[in-house]
Amino acid sequence: MNRRMRHITLRAVAGAAAIAITLPLSGCISASIPDQPVKTPEPGPTQTTEEADATEAPITPPDSSVLPPELSFADGAALAPGTIAQWGDGLMMDDNWGISKADDGNGGWEYKTADGTCTATFWQGAVFDMTATEDKEASDFVLGAILGIEPSVLGDKADTGAFTYMTRGNTDVEQRFAVGSEPNRSWVVAARGFAQLESAVYVIVDCASDQAGNIAGEVFEKSPVVIG
Repeated sequence: MNRRMRHITLRAVAGAAAIAITLPLSGCISASIPDQPVKTPEPGPTQTTEEADATEAPITPPDSSVLPPELSFADGAALAPGTIAQWGDGLMMDDNWGISKADDGNGGWEYKTADGTCTATFWQGAVFDMTATEDKEASDFVLGAILGIEPSVLGDKADTGAFTYMTRGNTDVEQRFAVGSEPNRSWVVAARGFAQLESAVYVIVDCASDQAGNIAGEVFEKSPVVIG
């Protein structure tokens, strides 16, 4: 990453940061994820199954040809309802990384470096209590939830960075990130919220060294945000 990093002192958010890294689905995000899928009500006695099916609004997959060529915060408004934002798993075949926590079924999983010094915890999914109306605000909403900080007071504790878009070799997805450090530990948390889609992706890089910034740059490059 070439952007200047602004640090949050972990003493100020030590509990929230530690919980977030151990259990990334924290705060209002975790509370918004149902334990079981929401079931569609069965048709009532006066409505046949065929009639019920006919009244359901059809879901049309988004046309990939009309996706924005880049994904700035402003570009998020062009994403059609029904579009899915998710991670492209670029660490799966990387010899420098290995899966340390498999997909938990709620959109989260974790990789660890081969030397065991750093983890990268990923999450993707719906944010049912999203109140933001644009993507920078949505990204701060998610970042604040992870850190246990109100988005309105993030201020200069967070900065704007970039994920890759659809493939490696670009910096086309704007995101919000914060970094922190303490003796023998450093971390980076970065998030992109999608107000139009009421969803988000985020990653937390946590290292038992001062190298989280460098490792996060590698993770961002190898793990594109995929829209489809």
